Amino acid sequence: MLHQLFPTNAFTFNMIGDDPYYQMSEQRFDKLVQECYTMRKKDPVGRARSNDKSGWQSNDGVEDNPVFQPMINRMNRFFEKEVFPFYGATNHELHLQHGNYWVNINGLGGHNHPHTHPGCWYSGVIYMQIPKGMDRGGIQLIDQSIKHYSQFPLLSNRTDMWWRVQPEKGLLILFPSGTYHFVEPNDTDGDRISIAFNNSFVDKRLRRDGIHYDELPYGMVNTHDPQHERTDFDDAYIVNPDGTGKPNLPISARLAPLPPSIFLGYLNFLVILDLKLNTSFFIYTP
Repeated sequence: MLHQLFPTNAFTFNMIGDDPYYQMSEQRFDKLVQECYTMRKKDPVGRARSNDKSGWQSNDGVEDNPVFQPMINRMNRFFEKEVFPFYGATNHELHLQHGNYWVNINGLGGHNHPHTHPGCWYSGVIYMQIPKGMDRGGIQLIDQSIKHYSQFPLLSNRTDMWWRVQPEKGLLILFPSGTYHFVEPNDTDGDRISIAFNNSFVDKRLRRDGIHYDELPYGMVNTHDPQHERTDFDDAYIVNPDGTGKPNLPISARLAPLPPSIFLGYLNFLVILDLKLNTSFFIYTP
């Protein structure tokens, strides 16, 4: 019997359309693009995270800008319509908790190194503008075990090791925050503009039952009371495959990153324990 374990549940939706509850017109989207450029004009330095200064990234605060609120409201409704029900809950039970939102403006060569978004539940990106003729510049979500599977081609052929999405204007992508991902370099002279974000949630049922956040069992750590709301959401954790030097420049998912060094240390500990106990769980002995 086949058991397909640990799926990565990602969601996509185009936010440009005729449904006023979930979507916006292209004209309203273009006004948001202009606001992105206004933010860069006010803060031309921005900050460097996984973009490694290859493009411009704003500081946090998009979620507090009233210009973007109509778009964020529609994204919230999509969460309530698609994501919460997928996990067996409703908006009467869960409440979306915003982390941080920021703007990315990437010109020619602009990219993002492989990274994850710790400290939150679901992360995502909304593509505001896609330059004409962009053949690359997509986003890739990577299976963390790709480094191991790459040594076994037959196994790799039976397993989807990454998922690539070619951006389009208005596209919303939601994915679990712990998923490794990177953005390919923009291969045009135009600007690729996106808004990225991190979200968590509050379980309304626990508040009604008077359960304190610190009393939550393991497995519910993404559920937190508003009184204990986190304010230190990191927008990116850069993966350094070799432990020294700069992170690898992502060109193809076949050059996917190793897991973080802490994971490798833990795996090494398990292998040593396996050898001492002679269980042959990790080591094959003919």
